[in-house]
Amino acid sequence: MRDTPARKRPESSVYSRMSFFFGLDLNSQHDVLRLVGAGIPTRSCRRALEALGIPAEFVGAKSTMRRRMLAPNSKLNEAESERLIRLVRVYVESVEMFGDEKAARSWLMTPQSFLPNADPISPMRLATMEVGARLVESHLRRTMYGHF
Repeated sequence: MRDTPARKRPESSVYSRMSFFFGLDLNSQHDVLRLVGAGIPTRSCRRALEALGIPAEFVGAKSTMRRRMLAPNSKLNEAESERLIRLVRVYVESVEMFGDEKAARSWLMTPQSFLPNADPISPMRLATMEVGARLVESHLRRTMYGHF
């Protein structure tokens, strides 16, 4: 895993598509595991948040994220890194399913009823939790394959 001037969106694996968001070379699950363990650099975090159009609070506590983003050469901790990877993965999978970033972003940011007797929540907000991301990914797969 190395810094890369990734400007053009890769079209191959989910990992190479995720590379675009971080400006890092990600080719495998091993690269992602190493990145999470080492901590995502805040410059890569800012890049991903901007590309996804989500606030830093989706990744970590507001005050902690503000401090971390201002500190030079800072990195996210393991939990924050894992959460950001998860959000990017859900976004990439949504774009793949919709075939269009605008449609995927709209779907991800629109509150929906995922749970009975619960307030609607956006799929992106739900994906901040691991179990929520699994629910969103399951919904995407069922939709993609016509299993409603």
